[in-house]
Amino acid sequence: FHHDWANASDACEKPFVLIRDHVLLPFATRIAEVDAALAALAALLSDAEIERIVGLVPDSWLVEEPFFDSPAAYRQAYVTYLKRRLQVRAVFVQEAVRAHAAHV
Repeated sequence: FHHDWANASDACEKPFVLIRDHVLLPFATRIAEVDAALAALAALLSDAEIERIVGLVPDSWLVEEPFFDSPAAYRQAYVTYLKRRLQVRAVFVQEAVRAHAAHV
């Protein structure tokens, strides 16, 4: 999504299909357990905390992207993407489970 901001909102709801090629995938035998733990952690990560964390990114890192007219707009796009990705994390977890099952 970093290289295609025009479609970032669509990207956050799609599974990460390239997980099938990840070098550590064969060792990912506890995806469901890890997901349960992540669900508890995700509940603790509020929108305000995501905004606070992204707010720590220096403006100098948020330049040279023609899609945005300011570092603030660039930063807000990251906030929006991360919030939505967290909401739909089951999409990429399910893809990891599927890829692992197909791999072993």
